[in-house]
Amino acid sequence: MKTISKKNPKRIHNLFLVLPLALLIATACNTSDREKSGQEEERSKEYKDVKKELSEVITMEKNRLKNDVDSLITEFNKHVIELETEIEDGQKKLDAEKRQLLNELKAKRDSLNVRLEELETRTEKNWEEFKTEFNREMNQFSKSVENFFRENE
Repeated sequence: MKTISKKNPKRIHNLFLVLPLALLIATACNTSDREKSGQEEERSKEYKDVKKELSEVITMEKNRLKNDVDSLITEFNKHVIELETEIEDGQKKLDAEKRQLLNELKAKRDSLNVRLEELETRTEKNWEEFKTEFNREMNQFSKSVENFFRENE
């Protein structure tokens, strides 16, 4: 019996040493999991914030593009009305080639209006490509309009 009682105190003593160490490790792991969870929540919040900011920037760019196109088309329509009034009054004449160019410009204007309606369906994924292409089309239209009316003053 003496040997059993001597072994039990050592086992109990070892248990008292190992148990706090195990609790310390478990607590550290649990804290690490909580920290990881907190970091994941923080990253998720940052991602949502960045996504919201990107959405706001795209909305501002869309509004700017709409305003630019509206101004360009309004100016074009104003020039067309003036030109058609001068033609009706007999002050100006357009040959067949110039009339064809004017009709092509009107078609480009209509095409820009249709593309402008597509603006709302664009997402962040395809926005940059659409914006680049649309700006190119708008600049080409603007130059064509400018050249046409400068040549027909």
